[in-house]
Amino acid sequence: MHTKGLAFLVLVVVSLWAVPASAQVDVASATLKGAITDQHDAVVAGATVTATSIDKGISRTAKTGTEGTYQIPALPPGAYKVEIEAQGFNKVVNEKVLLTVGQSLVYDVQLRTGSVTAQVSITADTALIEVEQYDLDATG
Repeated sequence: MHTKGLAFLVLVVVSLWAVPASAQVDVASATLKGAITDQHDAVVAGATVTATSIDKGISRTAKTGTEGTYQIPALPPGAYKVEIEAQGFNKVVNEKVLLTVGQSLVYDVQLRTGSVTAQVSITADTALIEVEQYDLDATG
């Protein structure tokens, strides 16, 4: 009976230790996420979203799921070129997406139907929605 109690106690301690570790946010990086829709606000599943660091040249890619959403986590902070492509739609390119430390940036895009050779480039600053921002308190 004593062994079962000890095993239960160990299980509880391990569970309590694992919860804070899984809830931590990587504040040294940023996340880019959002939804891709068409001009009728229908979700676009299977769209490819590519974020390329302008400074470092690294690229990360994600595909939208059945709900039209994507997420690219653990991106180093900096300026990014974001490209969105889907079959039957014009390609969208935004070369002015800025990610900061600890940021979770929502970047929703509406695609227009068109030929595979057409491309829409966004050169002006766009309205992006920031839903999460993490600040580190350097006191202590």
